[in-house]
Amino acid sequence: MENDKWYTKLLAALLLILLSPLILLFLAGACIDILFRRPREKKEYENSPYYKQFKQKFHLGIVDLAEYRVYNSVTRRSLPIEYKCVSDDLDYFVYNDTLFLLSYYDQLEWDDENKKWLIAYDGDLFDFEDGFSKVKEQLQYTGDMPVKLFIERQMIDVDDLTATPLPDDVYVTWSYDDALEYDDNPFMKKLPTTTGELFDKMLKIPDLCGELELDGDIIKWRLYDGYLVELSLDGSDGYVSIDKKINIIHWIPLQFELCDAVLKMGARGNVLVIRSGLFSSKTLYCGKKADCPYTPEQKPLLGKLYFLETV
Repeated sequence: MENDKWYTKLLAALLLILLSPLILLFLAGACIDILFRRPREKKEYENSPYYKQFKQKFHLGIVDLAEYRVYNSVTRRSLPIEYKCVSDDLDYFVYNDTLFLLSYYDQLEWDDENKKWLIAYDGDLFDFEDGFSKVKEQLQYTGDMPVKLFIERQMIDVDDLTATPLPDDVYVTWSYDDALEYDDNPFMKKLPTTTGELFDKMLKIPDLCGELELDGDIIKWRLYDGYLVELSLDGSDGYVSIDKKINIIHWIPLQFELCDAVLKMGARGNVLVIRSGLFSSKTLYCGKKADCPYTPEQKPLLGKLYFLETV
């Protein structure tokens, strides 16, 4: 028995020695990420409408919070809202005589066995009706306006919402970053899962810029002057490529990310900014030209900056 314990400890020690370089590499990578991420996020945060209004202390990850993203989106577009922080984990805003709650839930999931919606939070699942009732109690609202939970589309784990209708107490916006802006798009009720479905839905997007062609399993989208955008989708895995004689950039977005890119790239007056380097390229910005932090005149230290405008 003692020999077994000694042998086990020796194996554990050897395993630790073998894995220590990987552990150190992981820790070094995490530290480097934080060192670069923190100043970038802090600068973004301190220049935001949210910080100017609420003056909350900066912390890593604050730019990913629902309240931060929604408030910045609606205020930059000057939507007539009344916004209020109730607590650290509950904000709300009033728009068009409806009170919209921003809570801390992670996801809305459909329980097919019991035919009901569940709320996911911190690794646990709760009945939607019970969870939402508790949030409304925390709000202590006694007025006459309808109260709805405000969530973004990618928080719902169901592709087809026509088959599983949402509770009446839920309002789905396409994205917190563009709150209340793309909510009537054809992807909202049913996300596409094939290139053919993506093509059909793109044809139904009002005022989508560019010319579309379905060539086998590839969508050819002549969107920018002299550039060809190619798209494909297989289940939850997408593909985007932008070429002008040579490939400028390509990436592999998830299903929702691909649909979101289509909406933003194809909207008139939006811009796509790409930094192309010797070994890799990166999308720096995609959205409204007025909010773009880059200009066509900018010259990066390395590589080339592409400033593509949808007209």
